Amino acid sequence: MQERLGEHGLVAFIADGSMLPRASGVSDKPARRGVMPFRAPEEAAVVLDFPNAGKVRGLGIHKGVTVVIGGGFHGKSTLLNALGRGIYPHIAGDGRERVVACKQAMMVCAEEGRSVQGIDISSFISTLPGKADPRAFFTKNASGSTSEAAAIVENMLAGADLLLIDEDSSAANFLMRDRHMRKLIPEDPITPLLDRVRQLYEAHRVSTVIIAGGSSDCLGVADHVIAMRGYVPVDLTAEARALDLPQTHPTAGPLAISDRRQLLPGNFDPLYINERMNKQGPVRIKALRGQELEIIEYGMDLIDVRSLKGIVDADQMLTIGYCLLLARQLAPAATGLSPTVFARMLIDIVREKGLNVLQPPDAPPVFFARTRLLELVGAINRLRSLAVQVDGQ
Repeated sequence: MQERLGEHGLVAFIADGSMLPRASGVSDKPARRGVMPFRAPEEAAVVLDFPNAGKVRGLGIHKGVTVVIGGGFHGKSTLLNALGRGIYPHIAGDGRERVVACKQAMMVCAEEGRSVQGIDISSFISTLPGKADPRAFFTKNASGSTSEAAAIVENMLAGADLLLIDEDSSAANFLMRDRHMRKLIPEDPITPLLDRVRQLYEAHRVSTVIIAGGSSDCLGVADHVIAMRGYVPVDLTAEARALDLPQTHPTAGPLAISDRRQLLPGNFDPLYINERMNKQGPVRIKALRGQELEIIEYGMDLIDVRSLKGIVDADQMLTIGYCLLLARQLAPAATGLSPTVFARMLIDIVREKGLNVLQPPDAPPVFFARTRLLELVGAINRLRSLAVQVDGQ
């Protein structure tokens, strides 16, 4: 199903009969009671024909900009989370066996406090405090808006072709700014995502699904509008276009997506030193106990990857950690490369030689699970010890 999306101009598909709700907000198991089977509205329905499954009807999410609206507790975020997991196949009984997103789909959110090293966020942030250069943004404590801007650029550099964005987990001032605030605060240095979202697709072929429930501003940039009502989708594209919507705002120049960063020597050191217990180990790679899908302990780094929703298994955490160990071994070849290019080199090595290339010699067996470039480069970009220089700076 995933391989057929592009033939139909789609970035995602949700088959009729899918059961999207989970047992709870902290469970990945399907809800068993009171679940309404998903059924696509006729206006947005697509029928895909498969050699074995035959004709499968469902909701087609087309390339471009799709906005999903609705009241609280009506299934907007549930739908988005299902799309985020649609990059992987599901086991029978999950309820989302025929929920599919393109392979390079990525959820994006604000991450206050994360480290950002040298990313060019100037397409979204024109000026920064203390005369910091937004074309080479360095911080150990990003704000919501700067972290989300960095995440979008990082994911585009790594090849994302679908961004999944929920207003509840986004920085409000980064996502949109209404016409009254534009008049009152014309000097705001933030170019909202809604001012750029058409460019994301038209110039870079990156589609977007945005979950919105509190503002109509996003409707003016949408190709398609889907409303969730009691977990049932309704196509409101025609109704939205009939509204007196805010006009789109001219952007401040082209959308610049480039990576001028170069890795410096000494990155990816796995050495762990515990000063309190007066001991050290040459290598520390493991998921933090109790946060097995959130924090990777690598050397002295605690890499917070909870926003990388493509990590769904603790063995993927180990895979990323041991990819960094391989990166340490290849560090001389990495000097001068951008983190994205180097991460792609690592993924190519694993793809060519298999996951066993990550197994340290003479060490107990480690269980690995394949991960995407998007998650690997995401972890590298969140290394607080990452040392880069920016060409021309």
